[in-house]
Amino acid sequence: MRTKLIKVRKELEEHFGVKGTHVPDDGVVELTRQMGQEPHQRNRRVVWHYSFERYRRDNRTLNAQVARAQRVADKSESLKKQRFVTVSGKQVGVDQDLVARARDAAGFKGYVTNIDPATMDGHTIVAAYRDLWRVEQSFRMAKSDLGRV
Repeated sequence: MRTKLIKVRKELEEHFGVKGTHVPDDGVVELTRQMGQEPHQRNRRVVWHYSFERYRRDNRTLNAQVARAQRVADKSESLKKQRFVTVSGKQVGVDQDLVARARDAAGFKGYVTNIDPATMDGHTIVAAYRDLWRVEQSFRMAKSDLGRV
């Protein structure tokens, strides 16, 4: 299962606090997360992959979202469901803590797996999910081609 990063997960924040925030391009951080409810709780391996290209793309998106939130706070745009907008009473503003957390998370994508690290290392997990994405893309293309027939 691939998990998109909306907020920096708690375990990644703790890792940053202990090991620092530097991760090289195409680097991985492997952690363990408890998943499920009490009777069926289990540990899962989470592989966080960092890519500088993804960082640039995430940062561009974040800048656009912060600008939109600022326009809402300045009342030059209507309040919809924008990210980073905080409303308390009649005050509308930009949640700078949430922006900072999102900037810390830029460039990371998490992959949750139950595969043992001895079987597949982190880079192999990322490559397998990329291959899976290509297979799904080819199925979508074939499905659209069949729809035209």
